[in-house]
Amino acid sequence: MCIFCGKDPKDKNLEHVIPEWLISLTGNPNRIADFSCNLDKDRKFAFDQFRFPSCKECNEKFSDIESNTRETVLAILDGKKVEELESLLLWFDKVRIGLWLAFYTLDKNYWGIEPKFYITERLSRSDRGLFIYKSSSPKGINFFGVSNNPLFNLMPSCFGLRINEYYFLNFSTDYLFSKRLGLPHPGKMFVLDNKKNKVEVNLNKGKEKVLLPVIKRNFTSSCIELYQPIINKNLATTDRQEFYSSAYVKKYFDERKCAGKIVIVKDNNFFFEGDKDFSLSVKEQKSTKAFIDCFDKEIRSINNKILSNLPSLSKLSKNERNEVREVRKLFRELNKK
Repeated sequence: MCIFCGKDPKDKNLEHVIPEWLISLTGNPNRIADFSCNLDKDRKFAFDQFRFPSCKECNEKFSDIESNTRETVLAILDGKKVEELESLLLWFDKVRIGLWLAFYTLDKNYWGIEPKFYITERLSRSDRGLFIYKSSSPKGINFFGVSNNPLFNLMPSCFGLRINEYYFLNFSTDYLFSKRLGLPHPGKMFVLDNKKNKVEVNLNKGKEKVLLPVIKRNFTSSCIELYQPIINKNLATTDRQEFYSSAYVKKYFDERKCAGKIVIVKDNNFFFEGDKDFSLSVKEQKSTKAFIDCFDKEIRSINNKILSNLPSLSKLSKNERNEVREVRKLFRELNKK
């Protein structure tokens, strides 16, 4: 299958889930990396061999995102001004789902799931955020909350990525923080058909101001937070027009694109992308086991927030409710392992 569209690859080539430019930026491209997982599978091979089938056309569509992201990552590492952030958030969508499909393939579908989406379908789908930390770490790259957290295999909504001394925590789910950004948000969400992922959303008007913290962090280390509100177009909502017509919402949210301006939180202050020039430099922390443990716990904490934000099951039949509750219970248990 093509990792981008899920179909049989046309003019088949191979997609590096972690792009070649990033592999080179973080060390020898031919270095042996450990891709073992919590299934006790011992897998070690060259980093540049961590690649998977794709259509040539699908792969080429992402060249601009890769190019823009490379410039942004280099600017972050060098403490320089960042020109734009949307490509970076798009890229993290791409990598997060790419890693999920990669381990799904490597583990030979150990969990017995049938993917309902691939990379292309999951880009810019829901509210998405990115936390950026800095620690005195050596050159290299690591994944967090992926192979060491069983939940990622079933709910690929949050993961961490180290790029040299920078640690990135990426997450995405429906309406996770729209309310805290003062935008329309669900009063209630209901699962209508679990097998078809059909959800009903009853919207409330927002308070039209940003409330800090947007998401309460357990990890107190210095951090830059990025948030972009996005409406999932597949959700069945009440008439959106009345909720998205105010001056505040029109200024900060493009209802036609179903996406809002990116909010940047730094040093307990916030501003919107485009309001001023900025860098994503952040205070460096000592790289200790305690830092790594806290970073991993923050991933699990975000997973718990996502799980607590899931739609109500009250409109399902009793048997369906019990079935989904058992699945959600399993998700919470897996996030603790």
